[in-house]
Order: sequence, then C-alpha cells, then structure tokens
Amino acid sequence: MSKKSKTYVQRAVNKQKMSDIELATLIFEYRNQSDHGTALIGASYLDFRLTEALVAFLVDDKDAVQGFLSYSFAYRTKLAYMVGLVNRDVRDAMDRIRDIRNHFAHEWSGASFEQPPITGWIKEMLQVPNIGPQLLMDQNENILFKSATANRFAYISAVFVLATSFRAIASHLRHRVCVLPFSKRSKNHG
Repeated sequence: MSKKSKTYVQRAVNKQKMSDIELATLIFEYRNQSDHGTALIGASYLDFRLTEALVAFLVDDKDAVQGFLSYSFAYRTKLAYMVGLVNRDVRDAMDRIRDIRNHFAHEWSGASFEQPPITGWIKEMLQVPNIGPQLLMDQNENILFKSATANRFAYISAVFVLATSFRAIASHLRHRVCVLPFSKRSKNHG
C-alpha cells in the first residue's frame, strides 16, 4: 500500500484507532454499560473493524473506495459477503448483531438482552460455529463479565470474536502486492 493510501486509510477508518490496551479497556467498560450501551457500542466497534477489513481488501484507490465508506453497516456487511470476506453464517450473525443494535436504538425503555425479540436473535447468532461465549471463558466460568446475563455475554463474545477476526484480516491484507505483468509494481514494467 502506498504511503498516500496508508494515510487515507488511517484517516478514513481509524479516526479513533484502538490499540490492544484500548480494546481491553472497551471490554471491561461493557461491565459498566446498560444493555442499550452494550448493544450500541458493540455494533459500532464491529462496524469499525469491518470497515477496516474492507478498506484493506478493496483496490488501493482513494476515490474508488471512499464512496463505500459512507454507506451503512448493513451495506458493508453485504459487501463483505459478496467479495468473499465472510461466509453466509458470519453474514447472518452480523445481521443479527445489527438487528439487536437497531432494536435497542429504537426502544427507549424496557429493551433487554433477556426479552424477545433479542433472545431469538441471540439464539440465531449462536448457531454460527466458534462465535459463542465459550471462546472468552475459562473452564466454563464467566471471568470477564460476572454480572452479565447469558445473552448479554453471548452478544459481547460474538462482537469480540468477529471484530478480532476483521482486525486480523485487515492486518493480513495490508501486506498484499499485485504482481500482474502490466501492474506498475511489476518488476518487468516497473
């Protein structure tokens, strides 16, 4: 990736770049959030990491990519699926996370991770292999979120697993280089 494009990516996606320490702080912050806060922060962070992965995957062209960044979380989820960054199961899990976020965003009182329709969406989301809370637990104990309900913890776990995966994808993709014979980066036509 060129220096100019790297600067663009940093500005467009990482306005509030999170380090591992900041991510750990975010996770522990969940304990102090209401269900509303947890749903909104989680989906926002997942969208942030999804966007980062898409920018790393898409063509290294500021003008071509910029338009995609202004679309919605739903659009970016569909785009990730269409270009093969996620499979159908992961896309469906991300759709459920978005449904949960939207429900909390529009329900000002009474919304909870333990009430329908949230409980149904959590159940659907947990059908995706390796996305559930077992990945953040040690010997079946809820270490990080002792006060969290089962569904709230499942939501946090799914967001964390997906966001971490997107961060790894973005890191991996930033190092790819096009070497087609007619590419400017090609040794024969450099």
